[in-house]
Amino acid sequence: MGSREILLIVLATIVIGVAVLTGINIADEYSQQANRDQLISQIHTLYQIALEYKKTPVEQGGGGGSFAGWKIPTRLKKTDIGLIRVRIRKRKITFYATGVEKGWNSRRKVRLWVRFHNKKGITVRIKN
Repeated sequence: MGSREILLIVLATIVIGVAVLTGINIADEYSQQANRDQLISQIHTLYQIALEYKKTPVEQGGGGGSFAGWKIPTRLKKTDIGLIRVRIRKRKITFYATGVEKGWNSRRKVRLWVRFHNKKGITVRIKN
């Protein structure tokens, strides 16, 4: 085999290696973002349930204008997409989520929080 053929084989090997690594990175980034999106969607669903509780009169088992006393339904706390916790304050409700995929730093799992505030609106913070 001549030097030209060897050079072509080496170059082809390098190009294939770079293509495979790029594909793996793209798949990882997609999984991370999909996990974040799923968590945000789940939190939105939980917020709708909490809002329904808040609007329901106390006599009917609701909060009577308050989130106080509301808890995440057990079956929705930990799912295939991650774990969600809630903190309820007088004027706001904050959901904390930890996903199942590794985040941007490739060490810690996807983490985010979403806060619904009566006057300030919605805040989303992605931590990893």
